[in-house]
Amino acid sequence: MRHLRYFVAVAEELSFSTAAQRLHMAQPPLSRAVKALETQLGVVLLERTTRRVELTDAGHLMLAEARQAIDRFDSALARAAQAGRIESRSLRIGFRLAASLPLLEPIVREFRHRYPHMSVETSRIEWTDQVSCLLTGLVDVAFVLHPVSHHQIEVFDLLAAPRAVGTPSGHPLSSKPSMSIEELRGHALAVPRGASADWRDFWTASPRPIDDWVPPAPVVANADESVAVVLAGQAFVIAISTVMSYYRDGSLALVPLSDIAPAVIGLASRVESEHPGIPAFQEVAAEMTESLAADLTTELRAPVVGPSKLADLDLTQPLPSSLVA
Repeated sequence: MRHLRYFVAVAEELSFSTAAQRLHMAQPPLSRAVKALETQLGVVLLERTTRRVELTDAGHLMLAEARQAIDRFDSALARAAQAGRIESRSLRIGFRLAASLPLLEPIVREFRHRYPHMSVETSRIEWTDQVSCLLTGLVDVAFVLHPVSHHQIEVFDLLAAPRAVGTPSGHPLSSKPSMSIEELRGHALAVPRGASADWRDFWTASPRPIDDWVPPAPVVANADESVAVVLAGQAFVIAISTVMSYYRDGSLALVPLSDIAPAVIGLASRVESEHPGIPAFQEVAAEMTESLAADLTTELRAPVVGPSKLADLDLTQPLPSSLVA
């Protein structure tokens, strides 16, 4: 690996003297090391003259392969070091069904596979606990639904999906492939109890058009109460469309809303946290969510976006329907 690093430095600088300065070493041993590499391979990698250094065809190929080999080697060292740091720690993960489905199980399973010596604990939280569970140290990282705002909390966004309206199965609106917020003006939407104003407004799509005769909306404390008021015909509820993969008993329908900003699932942690398992968990979560987002787009027939595309989207606007294959 040392010889490969030396060769890459010379190949990138096209100068032995400049490469030696970059590597903080003298030029003669650098020249001898590169020559030894060429002798071992039996090929000339660099054409040398008194005025310049140029890569041969074999040198160009070797540069690409050497860079990959160095990257893989460094990555292996980093992963081994990280595994050594986290193997004696426990990672506590907070989740809500609405904020983690269907991500939690495959992400945790893969994380346990990669880091088998690390203990993983999961704790169910409610929407009012998204910040407090982290600030109090109940969990190290939590699946959360936006909006989340606190100066001591940072959020790594994983997935965006349309918000959807939950209706009883068989309701005239339940069979629609999607609907606009205008179509809900004659219906009450359940209001989350104990939530912050920005959370309440987001999950009731407020302000929205509403008819004068619509009765006051019921207040709900959790997902179970939300489902109960929907099935009782008291109100509709707005949720992230990915929870459709959980409610499969046929009693509840979730219809994506096509003209409002999407919901975003993220992984939240304390800003000052130095838990070595958090970056590892974020890395696994990002990799797994990419493929899960594609599968969910097909299953829901609605755009679901993974972490690689989130930065390119304006999440204050509806997700483009062109994302659906």
